[in-house]
Amino acid sequence: MNIKFFELILESKFLKFVNFLFSLLALFFLFNLYVEIGVKINLENLKNMLYVFPILFLSNYMLARGTSRLSKITEHKLIMDSWFKSMLGKYIPFKVGIPIIRFGNIKQNLDSYSTKKIFKDLLFEQFTIILTSLLLGSLFFIKSTNIQISIMLLILIFSIYVSFKKELNKLFLLISNIMIAQIVFGFGIYIFTALSYSQFNFELVLGYILSASLSLFFIGAPAGIGVREYIGVSLLKNYFELNFILEYLLICRILLVFTDLLSYTFYFLYKKLISNNTI
Repeated sequence: MNIKFFELILESKFLKFVNFLFSLLALFFLFNLYVEIGVKINLENLKNMLYVFPILFLSNYMLARGTSRLSKITEHKLIMDSWFKSMLGKYIPFKVGIPIIRFGNIKQNLDSYSTKKIFKDLLFEQFTIILTSLLLGSLFFIKSTNIQISIMLLILIFSIYVSFKKELNKLFLLISNIMIAQIVFGFGIYIFTALSYSQFNFELVLGYILSASLSLFFIGAPAGIGVREYIGVSLLKNYFELNFILEYLLICRILLVFTDLLSYTFYFLYKKLISNNTI
């Protein structure tokens, strides 16, 4: 893999500007839609975030665990800590927060960990997230809920099996952990949707996953804000009422921001509690 090539792509000012501009345009378009239609959020649905947080936290944990599998066993704890410390960096425009925070934390605690290694692992992680979420999101085009769920369960079982095979290549361990994380995330969104809207439609969830995966290509949009919702409207408007889609996408965005903030806080409070108990 040519690291310099990808560095040039990610550091391209023109690409960042185009993506950021697209994000702003998408936000403007969505804002006009929300105002024109008069979308209102049922605040009762927000309490359901507490019920699905453990599921979505598990998804974040598996993402961090997958990334840590690219390093030595003695470095797993540090890499997981660095992953959680950098997770809020996605909300900084151009996504510069994640590499900056992760680089700084790892180099501060483990100077022998090369910059090339950190960057290479970060690229593997991001590309794996994109590819696995695209794979799951593509099930949206299969018009059978039973087939959709069956495929996801088969992939989940296989991924769990692979994740315990320590003798396998580190890249396969990364892929299996991230695949588990993506499927757990999908079921978390499914449960949240069922609790909030009594909608047991798996296509809705898969459409959201697909829009989320496509938004990852726009590195200028912080956490895909605006872009994900714009793509979601385009994918789902032929299947559901526009008013419902807009409310659903907005409340899912609130759910994920809430999950990221709470995951970050919960992880480090837990770490602090554990460290205090061992003293």
